[in-house]
Amino acid sequence: MSSIPSHAQTVNPSKLTDTNGRRRHKPASAHVPPTTLHVDQYSRLPQLVKLSVVCKMLALEKSAIYNLIATGKLRRPLKFGTSRRAASRWLLDDVLHFVQSLSNSRPLPDLTTGNSSATDGA
Repeated sequence: MSSIPSHAQTVNPSKLTDTNGRRRHKPASAHVPPTTLHVDQYSRLPQLVKLSVVCKMLALEKSAIYNLIATGKLRRPLKFGTSRRAASRWLLDDVLHFVQSLSNSRPLPDLTTGNSSATDGA
């Protein structure tokens, strides 16, 4: 019986052969170098979101999102490639900035009467 636990045993390089005796490649996990980025470094990277996430965040359909882009109210997505079908991702900060600008542009409520400061059109 081996004194090394089964989950801690290493692969014997001489046993890396296929059924015909030819040498097999080492598993891909053996070639992966350790990462040098720390968790706090990932938090500073820009967050990218898909169109489906932007639609859910703004409660809008795809066509409405593209209308906002066409009118210049929402920034264009980043494109990963030159083809029409290249992946598009929005910077989360751009979407949040758009929401903040909507929030800043709404009228403040009139606290004395409970009505908003904008006219109701009546």
